Amino acid sequence: MPAEDKVTAMSAQLKVRNYILNLIYQHQNGRVQIPSYSELAVMLEVARSSVQLALKQLIREKYLTAKVGIGTFSNPQHGLTYRNLKKIPPRIGLFAGDGRIIFFPYCSWQMLSAVGNNLVRRGFVVQLPTLAEHTPEGRRQEIESQMPDGILWVQPENEMLPVIRQLGKTIPLVVIGKETDAADCVFLDEFAAGMTLGKEMLRAGRRDLVFSCRSCAALRKMEGVREAFREAGVPLPESAFLKNQETFYDDLEARLKAGQIPDAVYFNPEETGEVIELLHRYKVDIPKQCLPVSGMMKLTGVPEKIAFQRVDFEELGKIAAGLLADRMEHPELAPRKARLVNDKIICDWKQPTPGIMSDNIQETPKNDVRSIHSSQTW
Repeated sequence: MPAEDKVTAMSAQLKVRNYILNLIYQHQNGRVQIPSYSELAVMLEVARSSVQLALKQLIREKYLTAKVGIGTFSNPQHGLTYRNLKKIPPRIGLFAGDGRIIFFPYCSWQMLSAVGNNLVRRGFVVQLPTLAEHTPEGRRQEIESQMPDGILWVQPENEMLPVIRQLGKTIPLVVIGKETDAADCVFLDEFAAGMTLGKEMLRAGRRDLVFSCRSCAALRKMEGVREAFREAGVPLPESAFLKNQETFYDDLEARLKAGQIPDAVYFNPEETGEVIELLHRYKVDIPKQCLPVSGMMKLTGVPEKIAFQRVDFEELGKIAAGLLADRMEHPELAPRKARLVNDKIICDWKQPTPGIMSDNIQETPKNDVRSIHSSQTW
């Protein structure tokens, strides 16, 4: 079998497996008959052979039992975690990006873990499926076949927004980390964070910047930095913003090699190691000559004196879980937006001045955007 056919067959088997396990979850306190091979093949739009292989594996794992001449059934003696409860907890599917992510970016996982913790505290069961379908429409059908009670989607790709809009018509759904009109959402105000970053760089006398723009969030933050410099009447050349993902390190090294040491360099947490290594290679005095600034968080074990813009992921997760709980209880509500305004910048080697995390949530009736402010200087 060609490699491509093997991948397709494995994806089909995963699709069948996910459907069956979700069916078992919904009937944990009793035995349920599984649809026939032919019925599943038609329902899930996969080959009958893929159904047969997936069910055989579930039988080997004792999730299913087969009775010759009668059919295949779930095995109550080998169910899932909650089979002895009178009421099965609601099941929430967590998705990220295009729904097929296996290795998560740092920021996405911080959001997923924070919202997962808050969902568990509310008595929900969390599921982290990986979709098998290759097209957005196919993924929509696959999610619907899994029958989740609710969905939380972290930083969805733009191609998934029409799918999210469709899913939200029948399944309570909240988007995290991206502003959208497709569903309830909670997102970071990256422009405001960029304004704060730009003002702090100016206050510290650091005007020669290098800015990694390898994500949509970084591009939005870049606009805030540019606006802060414009308001101060300080020119900020376009060359400060390195937008090419493929050449970021080469472009930064070219500057260092030419003796053009920036006052500060902003980067994503994933880029920490290589940026610090480059600065060391060219004997840059950190932070005296160049201040490294990490977006979102500082990685544990980084010995250098760097600054970072702290995001309150716990607050983000709490708001998202609350929005979903409200949506599940009141599906008739109009879509809502919650904007988390993060304007904390922390230098980890200095004691930051006391900050205030305001509990005040200001309503904006026009577009129903909640703003949650945090403020701290360094």
